Amino acid sequence: MPWPLLLALLAAPQDPGGPVWRPLLRSGSLEGWEILGPAEFRFLEDGALEGRNDTGRNAFLSTREEFGDFVLELEVLPFPGTNAGIQVRSHPVPGGDHLQGYQIEVDTSERSWSGGLYDEVRRGWLQPLQGEAFATARKALQPGAWNRFRIECDGLRIRSWVNGVACADWVDPLDLSGHIGLQVHGGRGQRVRYREVRILDRGLRSWEPLWNGRDLQGWEPRGGGRWSVEDGVLVGRHEAGDPEHGILLAAGEYGDFSLRAEFQAVRGNSGLYFRCEPVEDPVRVHGFQAEIDPERKVAGLYETGGRGWVAEPDPRLLGRAFRPGDWNVLHVTALGRRLVTHLNGHLVSLLPEDPGRLRGRIGLQVHGGQDVEVRFRALQILGPPRPRQEAQGED
Repeated sequence: MPWPLLLALLAAPQDPGGPVWRPLLRSGSLEGWEILGPAEFRFLEDGALEGRNDTGRNAFLSTREEFGDFVLELEVLPFPGTNAGIQVRSHPVPGGDHLQGYQIEVDTSERSWSGGLYDEVRRGWLQPLQGEAFATARKALQPGAWNRFRIECDGLRIRSWVNGVACADWVDPLDLSGHIGLQVHGGRGQRVRYREVRILDRGLRSWEPLWNGRDLQGWEPRGGGRWSVEDGVLVGRHEAGDPEHGILLAAGEYGDFSLRAEFQAVRGNSGLYFRCEPVEDPVRVHGFQAEIDPERKVAGLYETGGRGWVAEPDPRLLGRAFRPGDWNVLHVTALGRRLVTHLNGHLVSLLPEDPGRLRGRIGLQVHGGQDVEVRFRALQILGPPRPRQEAQGED
């Protein structure tokens, strides 16, 4: 290729529709960051940032800016005996100098859980790298050398890679956005270096109404029971003398999605259907149902017209997660063949490779042959990521 043509190609501007990476950490400057906790952070001659900690408290270098959906890449050099982490979608503890939230682990111990997902301050380990499935991931980190980390936050899904090896892959509903932080763990002689920190910002997501909060516009009642809106609450009722199930179907079909519902199970059995289809028999739809009940199996997964129960919840977990007689928050996420439910922030059902249907309607049920009353005050679907200015309503 002639040199003039080669130089012209090299000088050509990037495709404006392509990904735009930007550096988060510039050598010699902590502009846009703040230190939380007792660690010392300093830049070295090669441009890397070193964090040291000799106290019993964790410390963090936190972005002042918050991020929602993104891809984060960086290199980490953890010295042997060091524990550290990369915080994402995290927030300062109220009144303190500590970040809480999701952390991708950096672990030089024999346990070797680098790339695993931890919930700092709140719930502890969400996805430790235990078992044979993570045998390769546990070998990815090289203590005392530079290691490349990649972290993707996409809706409720968080994934990580260490030196190109897949590690965490988790679905969780607690935080859609927050700060990014570089951690130096508490303990004598803790020492870690970071460099080449860059981000591909994909925007912010928000929960968008699936029900308008006023009437049944956009919803189709089928079968028995009755549905009404009372003081801004969607109420489904059914009488025991009617054997036919009642279904309220939302317009349109959904494949992959995350859904959020605030419900109160007053009496009788009901459920939240998804990836279902209408049928002309007493149950009215075939497909998946996330269980809603005043007493048992709440957020379990049942396939009507198919396999029956496909994920029954642990009663001990429901004893901690479910609030009988009160308002509860149910999250349902479907990503390809992965089906996940959370109840009040607790993981209840996880099917990583379900063979069932991949698309269908969303609906609400009142069970036939029972006295049922169920209430919903919010039904929301997770919207697509939008540019920051648009999502925050800025001019």
